[in-house]
Amino acid sequence: MTFGAKPFRAMLIVVSVSSLLIAACSSGGGSSRGDEPFKATADAACSAAANEKGTLSYVASTDAAVFGKEIEPFRAKHPDIDIRYTNLRSNDASQTLLTESQVGREPSFDALAGELAGFQPLFDQDLVLNVDWAALGLHPDLVLTQNHGTVFRNYRLITGLGYNTKLVSESELPNTWDELINSKWAGKVVVDPRGQYLGQMAPAVGEQQTIDWFRRFMDVTKPLIVQGATASSQKVISGEALLTTSAADANVRESQQSGAPLGIKYLNYVPTSDYYTLIMKDSPRPNKAACFLSWFGGPEGRAQKEKYEFQKNEDKPADVPAGSTLVLTDTPESRQIAAQTSQALAKIMAG
Repeated sequence: MTFGAKPFRAMLIVVSVSSLLIAACSSGGGSSRGDEPFKATADAACSAAANEKGTLSYVASTDAAVFGKEIEPFRAKHPDIDIRYTNLRSNDASQTLLTESQVGREPSFDALAGELAGFQPLFDQDLVLNVDWAALGLHPDLVLTQNHGTVFRNYRLITGLGYNTKLVSESELPNTWDELINSKWAGKVVVDPRGQYLGQMAPAVGEQQTIDWFRRFMDVTKPLIVQGATASSQKVISGEALLTTSAADANVRESQQSGAPLGIKYLNYVPTSDYYTLIMKDSPRPNKAACFLSWFGGPEGRAQKEKYEFQKNEDKPADVPAGSTLVLTDTPESRQIAAQTSQALAKIMAG
């Protein structure tokens, strides 16, 4: 099978929070103890937050100055809820929280945003709070449940083929990944040495099929190897390369706002990277966290993220072709396939 043929059935399980969350009411705007879900409206959580001591500690990978701008409207509405922000990768934050849990310490962080793969140890140890996010006003389709804990998707990056709009017309671009294997693009396409952008297609295409395609791509197209989406885009913007396989929609929108000649085209397989938010099960401030996150995950907070980070939370952008397969990595199985394939592609590039 090739990347231009009819797509494999993706190995995905979409979990409906409405069927997995147990409805339960609790006093004081919610409960974070035991197996009882935290259930409260946003108004109830914000009201009950006044009874919780201490500063809300929130972790994400956003630049601290940018995060400060994003949450200015929330601070204006809720000046009594102090937020301490830490810029930290989800893997590192999870390791800190695991260590604290093992010695019986209160978690340093009340709420976290990041990649599901980085949160897996927290799920495995049942440290993630079961929150009825729908009651807080978030759409159930944004919610995932795993090991009795729930998270909500705060944004989705969509990966496509980035191109220099001054040097390449859209009509010249390939429509499929197979069409990218063409000597006319030799030495003009950028690929990331970690293999992570292309490896994310494997849950839909198959691990071996992706590896076989990549070997042909390396032999014929002879790509330039550049690490990082920003560095790859700069190569294309400057004209040193014409195309990049490391282009994410948010990065392209940011470059376009500054006037850079960078466009994006989605091919027949469209990898996605989802980022989620959770509350720690043993947080002593679940109402403060719920109050803040109901705002940050709602319309106003999402508008702020799009304004300052160019990140949207669309399921599928309108410019993704109707016949394209959106590839998700929202289960442990699909994430493992993507990770294994990315490592295999990296080894091929390393020689």
